[in-house]
Amino acid sequence: MNRITIAPAKDRFLLDGKPWFYLADTIWSAFTSPTLREWDEYLGTRKRQGFNALQINVLPQWDRSEPGHGIPPFLRRDRRFDFSRPNPAYFDHAEKILEAAVRRGFKPCLALLWCNYVPGTWAAKHKANPLMPLGDVAGYVTHAAKRFARFSPLYMVSGDTNLDSPRALRHYRAALKALKATDPKALATMHTSPMQEYTRDLMRNIDFYMYQSGHTVDTAMRFCWENAEKLAGMPVKKPVVNGEPCYEGHGWGHGKYGRYRDFDVRRAAWSSVLAGARAGVAYGAHGVWGWHKPGLPFPGTAFSDTPYPWREALRFPGVKSTAFLKSFLEKPGMQDLVPAQGILRDPKPGIRAAASKDGRLMVIYVPFNAELRLAVRSKDYRMQWVLFPDRRTVRTEALAEGAETRVRMHAGLQDAILIGRKR
Repeated sequence: MNRITIAPAKDRFLLDGKPWFYLADTIWSAFTSPTLREWDEYLGTRKRQGFNALQINVLPQWDRSEPGHGIPPFLRRDRRFDFSRPNPAYFDHAEKILEAAVRRGFKPCLALLWCNYVPGTWAAKHKANPLMPLGDVAGYVTHAAKRFARFSPLYMVSGDTNLDSPRALRHYRAALKALKATDPKALATMHTSPMQEYTRDLMRNIDFYMYQSGHTVDTAMRFCWENAEKLAGMPVKKPVVNGEPCYEGHGWGHGKYGRYRDFDVRRAAWSSVLAGARAGVAYGAHGVWGWHKPGLPFPGTAFSDTPYPWREALRFPGVKSTAFLKSFLEKPGMQDLVPAQGILRDPKPGIRAAASKDGRLMVIYVPFNAELRLAVRSKDYRMQWVLFPDRRTVRTEALAEGAETRVRMHAGLQDAILIGRKR
């Protein structure tokens, strides 16, 4: 099976030697919750919608909707998981889930140790599951990597974790070592909670950077570009992915009233990519990731708000915008975009600019309609707006102001991208 590899420039993924933009759906509960018939329905829908990767938690997601199929990942001793004894029935089922996914053309990205299984993390105190002893980490990871190697997955060694705990880092280092010993060609990263600092050894030993910009309304958008800028500027260069922007339909968090809409999802994705997350982004629908069905208990309501039924969430409108981003960036020349905030003479919060290194192409995302002042000459560029949500293309009115250009507001009421091509 073809593996994803890293481009020589260390800034993107390749598949069969060609640029491959990672567009993943977040479906953490795939191994525990959907039936095989439901899974086939899900895969068919997501394939038509344009996704090419799936983010799955290998172990049961602690805040998913219950109950799922009820097969535990480990055999039990005294009613608790015996982490030294993986349950064959659980991993047999997981292989069936992955077989169906890769047959449809999806690349799995598997989370090995979500933070609630690891001591020293923020989730350890919740006791949603027993904590995995350090001595069992290598055996579990080796077993999982052997089981899944034939699917050529990418891996997240951690899940939603902080990286400031020595106890937690011992677990993750042991997991990463076991993974690389078992499947040395597998690409691995860390899925973190927002704004975490990678340690030097992790920077060296993982293959790409992943960050989570999160679901807290006060920071969810700002962290999209701040994380991307930070990781793209690391001394050890690697591809950058936003692995968890705000989920569509998810609550604003911490008791704030409101839910993220397709506009928020679109804004998070474009801001991330143009700020440095050139390798890819994930999408999440609140109700799909935890596989919610009406009447099921959902333990995360206090932060996330009540999920939508998974079939309804599967068709949220933000999917179209996210898929458009992928198709846009797969066009010739778009892979060469790098952050270029210097183009903006009057940078407003949330407006993100990128340009090709030779200056022949620029793309600017504008979340709220505004005039732009650009540090380019209008006569040098052909410019046009693409208006969301319908992706309608309209001409711009660009006025020369010395060596700068003033671009008039577009005619739409929502967000847009401005595309400029050198004449």
